[in-house]
Amino acid sequence: MDPRNVSLWVRGCAVLAGALFLPTQGCSVSGDAAAQGTGDAGSNPDGGTDEPPPGLSEADARAVCTTLQTARCARLERCAPLVLSVQYASREECVSEGTEGCIPVLRLPGTSITQAQATACAGAQNGAACDKLTLDLSECSTPGALENGKPCLSHDQCQSEQCTFTGSGCGTCAPPLPKTKPASCSAQADCPAYSVCSSGQCKDVGKAKGQDCAAGDECISSLGLTCDNDFGTCVEVTGLATASQPCRVDAANTMIACDDGLCNESTTPAVCIPRAKIGGDCDQEAGPICDYDCDATTKKCVVRALDYSICTAR
Repeated sequence: MDPRNVSLWVRGCAVLAGALFLPTQGCSVSGDAAAQGTGDAGSNPDGGTDEPPPGLSEADARAVCTTLQTARCARLERCAPLVLSVQYASREECVSEGTEGCIPVLRLPGTSITQAQATACAGAQNGAACDKLTLDLSECSTPGALENGKPCLSHDQCQSEQCTFTGSGCGTCAPPLPKTKPASCSAQADCPAYSVCSSGQCKDVGKAKGQDCAAGDECISSLGLTCDNDFGTCVEVTGLATASQPCRVDAANTMIACDDGLCNESTTPAVCIPRAKIGGDCDQEAGPICDYDCDATTKKCVVRALDYSICTAR
């Protein structure tokens, strides 16, 4: 999985812009909901502190996220209404849930997107063709304040808009990915977005039916694609099923998906199970499934703050 920056948000751990609906990798969600966008200052060799600038306030983050998610959900409804139905009960729910998931990301230190930038990005998305990657919209470039080498949980914190992860937990701000494919590659950082370094070549992923993917939002949602996790390929959503009805993928890389639910492929046949709403009951085994965090005590679906102190304490 490859995290992007702040003009889009994805269910689960959260991102917001650059790439089209890519999920965040390793953005460790704190079990302590009180950790809101600050965190312990790191120390520098001179004995002082190297604390990054704070992220957005709760109010500013909510306003910016609402603007971005309104544009994102409108584009999804315009370009891929079936995909919108798979992920949400309505466009209004897309906006409200997307906003709640977006806010913790914008509260992270170093994140600095303004309302004016959000409005410009939203306008660009509203006018973009469905096959245009948000990554390629200059209005949706939202660099943060952190220099290369600084720990990060989101692309939006980095000046380069590239937070690179080598596993779970914190990432590191790194040079930006190239815009075009090189003749050869030796590492993932050599390849542009929507590609992986394989056998010395940058291989496209997630751009078309049948291409490789590792998570639902690595496929371009605005083209009506989602990822079939069993086979690791992008499939086109061609129909919807409701709770307890069969869902399936066929040989033509098309999928009968679940209307505001998830396909439980551990059963034969695979059937749809409901998706939990934020604040609603959840059960990660039997459903409803929470895309965020199903609290072990309350069994409620919650969105937790991202704890940047896990990065500065290392």
